[in-house]
Amino acid sequence: MELLKTIDPEHIGKAGLGWQERAAARAVVRDVGGAIGLLHVTNAGYYKLPGGGVESGEDLREALVRECKEELGVSGQRAG
Repeated sequence: MELLKTIDPEHIGKAGLGWQERAAARAVVRDVGGAIGLLHVTNAGYYKLPGGGVESGEDLREALVRECKEELGVSGQRAG
């Protein structure tokens, strides 16, 4: 697992968007054929990477593994 990007809340435009700040983790998950796992947000009509918010007592990796298990049914293990 490799950290690709940390989004610093001081450098994103939040004005007027109604966003709330929270720690979260998302993953680019590929299968053995190279296909990338995406989630379809049906009611809003877009796709997103698997992941989500960090719960109390979790670090980013723990949250990411939990979310990927929940959303894709996969663990945080890297294939050989």
